Amino acid sequence: MEIYGENNTFHPYEAGGSCPSCHFILPRLVDSAPRSFEDGYATCEKCRERVDLWQVVSGRAKAMGHGPHALTSIGAATTSLLLPLESGRYYEFNLEEYGVPAGARILWVNFTSQGGENGGVTALARHTNTVFRRISGTTLRVMTIPILDGPLPRTGNVAIGVIWVRKEESDGWVYLLSAFEAAADIEYAPSLVFAQSAVEISLMPLL
Repeated sequence: MEIYGENNTFHPYEAGGSCPSCHFILPRLVDSAPRSFEDGYATCEKCRERVDLWQVVSGRAKAMGHGPHALTSIGAATTSLLLPLESGRYYEFNLEEYGVPAGARILWVNFTSQGGENGGVTALARHTNTVFRRISGTTLRVMTIPILDGPLPRTGNVAIGVIWVRKEESDGWVYLLSAFEAAADIEYAPSLVFAQSAVEISLMPLL
């Protein structure tokens, strides 16, 4: 689970669901999936019950509905930050300092004001003159603005949610990454095409 840690951050969350019997959180999908493919099931670390990993993963994704958060059931990760930010300033946050690995691809970012004694503060993503739909690299660049009336400048907590996927050294990774990005944009038709291509390319050495 996400564990509230130092520096007002949550450690990355990459679990693929929970055990249907005892609801204990299963290991990361990247760790549990290979054993599930080999044995036909995953084993709960707490109650030792056999778990149909596909049913758990697909069920959790369906329960979470459309949008980027459902991707955390199929391999994407979530990192959450809660940071005090001053209005009218520019900030850069290197997510590698908060547990996101180098080379990760950012799929989704959300900024939510948490209020403050002197009024709220929120953040807006900063970009160059050319607006890009996707974030390049693992650094967030933001400008902060005040919300509602109150003294200026002011400092308030801002919750930052980030969904990302790890970089993998495999022939099918670029296609799988495209599938994740399309799904994050709620474009499911191209997402299915790219995901199928990733499977086919991964199976080619076996065939």
